[in-house]
Amino acid sequence: MTALAVFYGDDVYALDTGIERYIDGALPAEVRPYNFDILGPEADVDAVLLAAATLPFAAERRLTLVKQPAFALEKRPGGHLSAAQKALLAYLDQPNPAHGLIFRLETEASCGAFLKALAEQADWHDCRKPKPDALHREARDRLKTAGKRLTYDADAVLFQAARDWNTATLAAELDKVFLYYTDQEELTAADLNRVLSRTVPSTIFTLLDAAMTGKTAEALTAYEDLAATGEMTSAVQVLARLIDSTRTLLAVQGMQSERRTQADMAKRLGKHPYVIKKSLGQARPYTTAALVRRLTYLLEQDIRAKTVSGINDDALIRETLIALTTAPVK
Repeated sequence: MTALAVFYGDDVYALDTGIERYIDGALPAEVRPYNFDILGPEADVDAVLLAAATLPFAAERRLTLVKQPAFALEKRPGGHLSAAQKALLAYLDQPNPAHGLIFRLETEASCGAFLKALAEQADWHDCRKPKPDALHREARDRLKTAGKRLTYDADAVLFQAARDWNTATLAAELDKVFLYYTDQEELTAADLNRVLSRTVPSTIFTLLDAAMTGKTAEALTAYEDLAATGEMTSAVQVLARLIDSTRTLLAVQGMQSERRTQADMAKRLGKHPYVIKKSLGQARPYTTAALVRRLTYLLEQDIRAKTVSGINDDALIRETLIALTTAPVK
């Protein structure tokens, strides 16, 4: 057991399950009631060091979990350390071998000078939220390990869903898949759509697809679904996704004229193969001039959203979606 284990990041599920596993491995359940303490954010370094000096009772070790210690997250200009931070580092040079500290640091912030120094002396656990692509790969690997095969369209559904997952959502959603399809080896898109929760990203994909393929009613319905969840109601957010999609259409159209493969397009653009395949289909009816006009219009709307005081975001989004879905493709 190390003198200090640090669980750091913004993935609450990873933080809590990681700490739980660590405690289970370090301290037997039968001695835990007398040898496990919890300190809150108000605990200063003196309280932490006092706890660390405490010896175990009828056990080989003792643990103290410190949640969000403010002194540990403090950043000072020029990378200087506070007296409290220096005191903790000094303790780690000669720690109490019978007492283990656990820091739970839930934050999206990058590590400052102190945490970088701490990482060199502590048992460091990175609990930052994985990127969507990483969650998609992990979900696919877990399904494969469980003997499940995904059709191409099913993998596309999984990719869309994973864009809004964290590790907790991944575990919960895959549990549903395993429960519903215990004896089924091959999973189709319909199978996954039947059990996976409808996520914000899947609704965004619906909106983008409708906007790019001229389906006014579907685009507006998808936007209303987003607004109902309280997500993506900012015109700047919606426009950013529409601009990115239009740029992708222009890019794949240009690469297709250069006879590049879809795999090459995906690699060059950093997009999932499903996105490339979808974009090629969406771009097919448009001339390059029409896509340039759409992009120019979206950039102008983006400027309006960012510069016009008191603009009505809801009205601007609806205006934009109607204009896009009714614009000529030639």
